[in-house]
Amino acid sequence: MPRRSYEDFEGAITQFQVAPTPAMLEDLIAGTIDIEPDEIDEEMTTFARSRIELAFRTGRVQTHLRHLYDVLAVVERERAGG
Repeated sequence: MPRRSYEDFEGAITQFQVAPTPAMLEDLIAGTIDIEPDEIDEEMTTFARSRIELAFRTGRVQTHLRHLYDVLAVVERERAGG
């Protein structure tokens, strides 16, 4: 179960004033699922950045951020062995 709700996750992203840096994305991911920041690889941050950029570029924020949140939840579940 993710550490933060989807609503809190979406709220955290909408607070970004600039394009998120890898460190910002690591904080976002680690605050959302049970993973240590040093376990977050470039593939995860690149995927997160692309989903966030797509969300705001297309105006379909809920759709793309929900997809990112769901993918993170699956990552957490797989890491937990379930």
